[in-house]
Amino acid sequence: MGKNCVPGSFPLQPFCADDAADDAPDDPTKPTRFSVPGPTSGIQLAGTSGGGTTEIVVITRFPKPWASDAAEVQALNGKIWNPSDTDFLALANKDASGAKIFTVKSFGEFLGAIQSVSAKQLGRVNLITHGIATLVSMSGSINSSNGVVTLNNNQSNSPLDGGMDVAALQAVRGDAQLTRDLRGRFSGKQAQIFVYACHAGIGVGLLLLQEMADTFQATVKGFRDSIFYCPTFTQAAVADRTITGLGSCANAQSGFRHLAPQQTAVP
Repeated sequence: MGKNCVPGSFPLQPFCADDAADDAPDDPTKPTRFSVPGPTSGIQLAGTSGGGTTEIVVITRFPKPWASDAAEVQALNGKIWNPSDTDFLALANKDASGAKIFTVKSFGEFLGAIQSVSAKQLGRVNLITHGIATLVSMSGSINSSNGVVTLNNNQSNSPLDGGMDVAALQAVRGDAQLTRDLRGRFSGKQAQIFVYACHAGIGVGLLLLQEMADTFQATVKGFRDSIFYCPTFTQAAVADRTITGLGSCANAQSGFRHLAPQQTAVP
């Protein structure tokens, strides 16, 4: 299995994504109908839907690999640290403002989180994850010894089992019933999807953002620069996991809402 490795955002450790060219092509003779995991497959962690248009926050599965607080601090001091879903959750809780928080591990579960919202009520989706120009990952791993992040790509016959890339989005659009249902959850084309992907600095590709906008019929916003996680820590443990900056830690603030998107795709 080939790997694509690019520098990460903090502290410039590599990301590795499975090479999509190694995957077998889809069988064009099979019907394009998919069974999406139900809304409970994306585990709701906190929050209520509130009134009017609904907002959700979706975080992805990147387990923290360090066995102890001391080991994590050692990784931070050694600049071989990258954010895990523990950091994603802290960031989500900081700025959720009552929004539902889901954790998912596949593209299908991400769609399930969207489908948990009543028709025409979804006004904003915040997706906090790792990614590269061609892939918004839904799960992966972090090497505790060197900080390398590996992004899980789809290795099954279903486009819903891996991350979100152009092929997965196009496959979903091949299922007309599923596409109508997903689009019907959003309040309209003015609804927004923010992709807060910690990535290589080249950003989640505009082509991928456009495919998202066309699939969900919503406005999608992303970043060209890396999103830096800038945790504060003591000798014993991490003190604050919610500090983020765009391009560096020089302008870092708490939360994710202060990060100004740099590229927009409209349906």
